[in-house]
Amino acid sequence: MVHLDTNFLIDALLSGSPQEARLLVWLNSGEPVGISSIAWGEFLCGPLSSVAEGLSRRLLPHTVSLDQTHAETAALLFNATGRRAKSLADCCIAAVAISCNASPATSNLNDFQPMAAHGPELAQLADRPLKSNASSPVELTPHGSWRERWGENL
Repeated sequence: MVHLDTNFLIDALLSGSPQEARLLVWLNSGEPVGISSIAWGEFLCGPLSSVAEGLSRRLLPHTVSLDQTHAETAALLFNATGRRAKSLADCCIAAVAISCNASPATSNLNDFQPMAAHGPELAQLADRPLKSNASSPVELTPHGSWRERWGENL
């Protein structure tokens, strides 16, 4: 399972981006894709079009809410990684991913890399290995874009 960070979802909406390509591979291979309520809230802060919002709601119909256990794990990650300014939200996103046995997918590895030693295994982009349930490489569908697969063009 993969949990999307806010910046990954935003970048996946950009046609031709590495994030769009990776998301398409995950979708085609049946890899479960999720998002925390924290990342979802950041995403909805926009700016974003109504089409992008609608598409993302279909792709990610449910979020995983932050609970007490997640908050405690996030605090441990925050303290263990040097109490970095503006990192608490990323620690919360990582804590939810850990509880779901998911790998966080982010466009900014610097935000999550310090946490890797403490739990979350980062999902990888492009030519790097991907933790997946898929037993063999997956070809991209003829759709060419995940937006087309979900019935919208941005």
